[in-house]
Amino acid sequence: MFSTKEPILILFDEIDRDDHGERIIFYEENTEVIFALDDDKLYYFNYHYLKSLFATEKYASVLTEIDDVIEYVFLNNINYIPNRTYEGLLYMKASASFEMYRYEEAINIGEQLVGMHPENLLYRKFIERAYRSYYNFTSSGIRLTALVLIFCSAIVSAIIWFINNNVQEGNLTQAFFVIMAPCLLALGLLGGAHFYNYLKSLHHTDLLVAKKKQKKSSKAML
Repeated sequence: MFSTKEPILILFDEIDRDDHGERIIFYEENTEVIFALDDDKLYYFNYHYLKSLFATEKYASVLTEIDDVIEYVFLNNINYIPNRTYEGLLYMKASASFEMYRYEEAINIGEQLVGMHPENLLYRKFIERAYRSYYNFTSSGIRLTALVLIFCSAIVSAIIWFINNNVQEGNLTQAFFVIMAPCLLALGLLGGAHFYNYLKSLHHTDLLVAKKKQKKSSKAML
């Protein structure tokens, strides 16, 4: 990739590519030397540092560093991995955003990736999961309020029932249903909400993929 290699680059490349912890330590212990390198070599380091951060689930650090690397790679048409570097960085940012519960950002990037490759199953699965998590997240407050109200009604119903009835062996079954019916209803509503969001995310994913396919076909015909 480079016509000449500084000793620090040689040492870095000698570290096993899967030894992400060692690569992170090497980078962080040699930042003074690395930051003095030419831009092409500096961003080579930054790119692989990001990959190691992502592999070790340091998602907050990834999101802090990644925009600068994405911009450099895009503007300079850099490909550390042939035809995959820019998209790989976008997918890394989308995934890190998802893991940090930044669902809107994850969706925005995921939709870009689907637009690039509507047939890509990895991107399709990602955007469907991001939609579903976003819908569950945004409706969680309403569901929580409903659940609290239902459980409170169960407690109130139980208290009223025990006040108005002597607890005898013959009516214990009735007491059980008085207490449990609202709880079972709450669980049913919770499961139903998740299932609805699952179907909704599938539907929106299908619409997105169809739209991006049509747009790409239209461009190809021009």
